[in-house]
Amino acid sequence: MAATCVCEGDTVVVDHGCEKKRSLLVASARAKLKVGGAWVSAERVVGARFGTRFEARNGALEASHGGAGTGWEVQRMDLAMAKVMKDNRSLVDDGTAQALSKDDIDALQTQGLQGSALVEKIIENSATYGEKTEFAQEKYRTKKMKKHAAAITIRRPTAAAICEVCFLGKAAPRTHFMREDTLSLLLSMANVGAPAKVLVLDQCGGLVAGAVAERLGGHGETVVGYFGHATPPLDLLKSFNFEDQVWNTIHHTSIGRFDGRPVETKPADTEKHADHTPAPGAEVNAEDGHPTDHPRPTSNGERKQQRKARRATDEQIEEWKQSKFDSLVMAAPNLDQANAMMRLLPLLVDSGNFAAYSNFSQPLAECLHYLRSKRMAVDVELGEPWLREYQVLPGRTHPHMNTEGTGGFVLSGIKVQDLSFTMDNDVSKRLKASP
Repeated sequence: MAATCVCEGDTVVVDHGCEKKRSLLVASARAKLKVGGAWVSAERVVGARFGTRFEARNGALEASHGGAGTGWEVQRMDLAMAKVMKDNRSLVDDGTAQALSKDDIDALQTQGLQGSALVEKIIENSATYGEKTEFAQEKYRTKKMKKHAAAITIRRPTAAAICEVCFLGKAAPRTHFMREDTLSLLLSMANVGAPAKVLVLDQCGGLVAGAVAERLGGHGETVVGYFGHATPPLDLLKSFNFEDQVWNTIHHTSIGRFDGRPVETKPADTEKHADHTPAPGAEVNAEDGHPTDHPRPTSNGERKQQRKARRATDEQIEEWKQSKFDSLVMAAPNLDQANAMMRLLPLLVDSGNFAAYSNFSQPLAECLHYLRSKRMAVDVELGEPWLREYQVLPGRTHPHMNTEGTGGFVLSGIKVQDLSFTMDNDVSKRLKASP
């Protein structure tokens, strides 16, 4: 059962409130976090419940219980009671509307006035705030909250949350720009669910393998395959805070151990195959989710950050070769999709589902043509998911004007046997001739 409180060494998703910004943080007594342009101690994150909101005060995080003017709750406006119509035509932005100077605000902060109380004080001393429209007032309040009452909320690191952190941050190229809805579609089209045995090709830093293991929930097996001798970077697996029950179901192995074929990798691939898994105790950068190069002393509470997938034994390889896998998930855009699929489909059971991801459509289109021409699969589809964020507010619900161009492409299908190889030629001809 997932813990409700943050423990030492757990990874949390930090939601930066008014800003459309997410980051990953490894909770510890020595952790630092950038909130509102200033670095503060994140020591109080340890022991807090997931969903707790913090405000930055005096160089540290203070738990906030919310309330009016927190910046999280939108000021609900009863438009029916707004009998006096206002507009901003008479307002002149000449810098004289605010009675408090910067020195006055600094003095109030020194006296201990922080966060929402400080913003309310600034609003009280604004000569034009009452003349603004309700929309302008909310915009003004949000702007001041972002500047003077920087706040964060810690959230549970689910697959969707981690994917969003990577997609919105600097780690997007590392996960090949996979969006959270694309990740969900990838798992659904591959029919991933307990207690399946799932073969995963993951070049997204462990994001896809972690999402598969999360969906299996410790019931089934997640096997991370790779072409080559070096294990691909899977450091994002540690961000899921998996229990031992789940870690025991995650294994990695080279695909060559299944078919005995020589290693074939593309030049663009080989430079990525170095093991980028951070050293035990390494910190995760709170800005972009990348592990830093500065190790820190390891404590008992941080030993979970040292957990990693186990190498599959020879006995397990033989068992999987006999029973085969129930699902196949490919998220390896650097590989030749058709060649990789040709190597992996024999490891999938008949009528097993497969799904492949790429941030470009052409490699998957070539793979689709190959599968159809060789009659290796049915129900083969290539699709692009669509996601658009909506603003939902009283009297002004509408889609956002800006959105991402694409979240990637997904190729899916169901493996079938080739009748020309499994049946007698005469029987095969009769089946082909029948309506």
